[in-house]
Amino acid sequence: MLATGLLLLAGTAYEAYQSTQDMKSYPPPGKYYEVSGRNMHLYTAGKGEVTVVFASGWGTPNPYVDFSPLYDKLKSQVKIAVYDRFGYGYSDYTDEPRDVDTISEEIHQLLRTSGQRPPYIMVGHSLGALETLRFAQRYPDEVAGMVMIDGGSPEYYSRTDLNTPEWMMDGSRFLVKTGIARTLLQSDYMMASLVIDPKLVTEPMKKAVTISTLRHAYNDNVMEEVRNSRTNAACVLENKTKFGFP
Repeated sequence: MLATGLLLLAGTAYEAYQSTQDMKSYPPPGKYYEVSGRNMHLYTAGKGEVTVVFASGWGTPNPYVDFSPLYDKLKSQVKIAVYDRFGYGYSDYTDEPRDVDTISEEIHQLLRTSGQRPPYIMVGHSLGALETLRFAQRYPDEVAGMVMIDGGSPEYYSRTDLNTPEWMMDGSRFLVKTGIARTLLQSDYMMASLVIDPKLVTEPMKKAVTISTLRHAYNDNVMEEVRNSRTNAACVLENKTKFGFP
C-alpha cells in the first residue's frame, strides 16, 4: 500500500509538471476569436466559393486532428473551417449554458467574427448533428446544405439518456491527475479510440490529441452538452419545419 501511494504521489507530481510543459508545445493551428467574452478556436484552409464547416462529435479531444484526413482531401476544392466548441481542443471554457441555441449562436458569431462568408455546407459528426441542424434552422439563408458523418438523429437523442455516470467521470479525472492516463495514451490501441485512424495523422497531431485529452477530460462544458442532449434534440424537433424539414 505504501509503495502504491508513493507511486501515485510521484505520478501526480509528474503530471502537474508535464501538463505545464505540454502547453509550450500546444500552439493553436488556427486563430482565436472572442466569442461571448472567451477565446474560441477556428482553423481554416483552402479556397473556394463555399465554406465547409465541421462540427465534431461529443467528447472529441481535438477536432482539428480528428477531421484532418477528410479536410486534407477537400481544401484544394473548397474552403474549410473546423471549430472547437468551448471545452474542446484549443478553445477556452465557458460559463454559458450548453443548450443548442447558445451553441449554434456561438458558431454563428465565430464564423462572422472570423470573416467567413456563406454559403456554408455544415458537416455534423455524431452529437454535432444537433448543432448543425439547429444552425440551419436559425440561419437558413446562410446554409447551402448539410452532410452527416454518423450523425445522430434528433429523434434518437430525444428519447435516449446519454448521461455518463459520476463514477466514470471521477475515475477518468483520477487517471489524468495521477499520470496513469498519460502512460496509457502512449499505446496505439488507446490512440485508436481517440482519432479515426492513427496511421492517417502525423506524430505532432497525435501529441496534440494526447494533450487535448489530458487537458479536457470530462470537463464541465463537455458534460453539460451530454446532459442537455435530450432537451437539445427536442428543440430541434420542435423547429423541424424550418429549412425544409418535413
